[in-house]
Amino acid sequence: MSQHQPKIFIFTGSGISAESGLTTFRGSDGLWNNHSIDDVCNEHTWRQNYALVHDFYNDLRQTLAETEPNQAHYSIAELQQRYGSAVQLVTQNVDDLLERAGATDVLHLHGNLSELRCSDCDHEWDIGYTLVDLNDARHLQCPDCGHDSQCVRPNIVFFGGPAPYYQTMYRWLGEASHPQSLFIVSGTQGNVVPIDSFMAQVDGRKILNNLEPSPYIDEHNYSKSFYEPATQAWPQIVDIVEEHVAQHW
Repeated sequence: MSQHQPKIFIFTGSGISAESGLTTFRGSDGLWNNHSIDDVCNEHTWRQNYALVHDFYNDLRQTLAETEPNQAHYSIAELQQRYGSAVQLVTQNVDDLLERAGATDVLHLHGNLSELRCSDCDHEWDIGYTLVDLNDARHLQCPDCGHDSQCVRPNIVFFGGPAPYYQTMYRWLGEASHPQSLFIVSGTQGNVVPIDSFMAQVDGRKILNNLEPSPYIDEHNYSKSFYEPATQAWPQIVDIVEEHVAQHW
């Protein structure tokens, strides 16, 4: 028997935000919002594409400002409000739709669109939906160290760069491993973060929600699979969670 208390571990990907109108991270053509990922999301090329990178994330930030959470976001926030610290929320998404639905303490594995980071001193700061103006010197200067040598970047984990919050996710997974825990994977193909391999290693009941089967996810690891839009699946998932908690906790 695990020494940990049972948890509700929720892992989400871009599929839960797609119904709000946000483009999923990567299409089958290797593009993200019609841009090559190597141009706008690469640790080794972002400085040489400095203007393009900021223009790209400005566009995403502006789109996000005009986007509303959907039922999936509200259902997840509702579970957290009901069960408090027993709920662990991890997302691959860089949007803030979970927070705007009422969720807190969301672990953003790949960064946050509403934040900037200094590549010189690693200071992070929130800008909300403000657009970065490359003609305004104040937008190009770190408020902490004062450097302005093209050190200001979106606080996004670029391909080829460090992803420090993965260690936190691994710790949370270990803490959640318990026969009476619930693990919910929703809106991810499992090709960026190999979440399915982690699900195979933890104890607990597992639930999957995706639009369709993925070659990177073995549905046999899950007691229940919902192949349908997240807004349709999540009210049913909430019912399963409530029934499980009432019976086993």
